[in-house]
Amino acid sequence: MNVNRAAAVLFLMLASLALPQAATAEYNYEYYEGNWNLLPDFDALAPLETGSVDDFDLSVRNRDSQYAIRFTGTVTAAADADYTFYTSSDDGSQLLVNGNVVVDNDGLHGVVQQSGTINLEAGTHTLVVTFFQQGGGQALSVSWSGNGQGQQEIPSDGVIGVPPDLSSVGSWGPVLPWPHVAVSAANLPDGRILTWSGSERDTWPRTDHMGPGNR
Repeated sequence: MNVNRAAAVLFLMLASLALPQAATAEYNYEYYEGNWNLLPDFDALAPLETGSVDDFDLSVRNRDSQYAIRFTGTVTAAADADYTFYTSSDDGSQLLVNGNVVVDNDGLHGVVQQSGTINLEAGTHTLVVTFFQQGGGQALSVSWSGNGQGQQEIPSDGVIGVPPDLSSVGSWGPVLPWPHVAVSAANLPDGRILTWSGSERDTWPRTDHMGPGNR
């Protein structure tokens, strides 16, 4: 049907749900070598190697002592909430969200877990994890909890938390192109929207008896 010539036009459109877009839990890493007792200033160093991994994988190292790694990626909060992050490491580590230090687990030590909590709006956020190894044992794991979920690893899709129940709170969808002036609309039981127009034009017609302000 040509909507520009029809006297009455019916449109059926599927309602859209505006859910946070899932991030991919892929992390860029920068690998360094040096002799440190605390996390180094990574911005002042030139990495020996760079690449990407699916998680916080220490196997990218070239040796078992005196090295450091910085992982950079994203995490997607499914809902506005307080989220707690954890690092368990030997030796030191830190976790930053949107440039803010949330977990400080720095220094020379065996396997120690530290945590910190931050309020995040629904959506994607920058996640950075730094780690250094001086000597002896080595370990690094990263996890989270919050928004009704217990402590667990960041999932493969990078999404943490539980999405809100849109049947209760509602959600705005994207702006849709509109080919006609909708005279009325009805919300159908299956969630679709039925609209119709009383004119084939995409603007209200003007007749001779109408003034400039009566369109």
